[in-house]
Amino acid sequence: MTGIVAAGQYELVTMSIKSHNGFVMDLRQVMASLEIYEDIYSPSMTARLGIITTEDLVTVLPIIGQEEVIISVDHPGGRKQIDLHMVVHKIVGFERDNMSTKFILELVTLDYILNFQTKISQYFEGPSSDIASQVLSLMGASKPVSVVSSDDEQKIVIPNFTAFRTCNWMTEKAYKGDAANYVFYESKDNYVFSPLSELVLASPK
Repeated sequence: MTGIVAAGQYELVTMSIKSHNGFVMDLRQVMASLEIYEDIYSPSMTARLGIITTEDLVTVLPIIGQEEVIISVDHPGGRKQIDLHMVVHKIVGFERDNMSTKFILELVTLDYILNFQTKISQYFEGPSSDIASQVLSLMGASKPVSVVSSDDEQKIVIPNFTAFRTCNWMTEKAYKGDAANYVFYESKDNYVFSPLSELVLASPK
């Protein structure tokens, strides 16, 4: 049958790595697996990229950590393309035999790195939701922020926290009506600061 889109069907548009010396390599021919993680209890998306190659890429590129990885995944059926700009955080599961080399690149987002480079030591007034939005703006987040405004009013000094830690702290103080179950996380499209009850009421997709 034609025109039928199978569950999980996708097209890998881009999968490339850029080494510290500026060399860019297409990884689509050596990619064995790709796992992308989005968690409502985590402020940052992560990924695991499995590689099987007859070359020793760790030495050839070389891969020493902090290399940029560009991932673009398209879906048939009109769903929005996933575009991720990530960084090599760790190399695990390294195996070598006579014919091939296998390893897994653990990836984090560029914002995850930027978060640790941004310390917030400042006085804020207003709802926790507004403070979280301001903090992500100060960090220079690469994605827009989707915020459900909270009813609380804060007068608070952020004591030299990272941006993500500050936003997580604000979830503990935020409430809307009877809901005090705010979460802060990154989706493929944006950052979300919202009560769980609001997410449950959202239309299914």
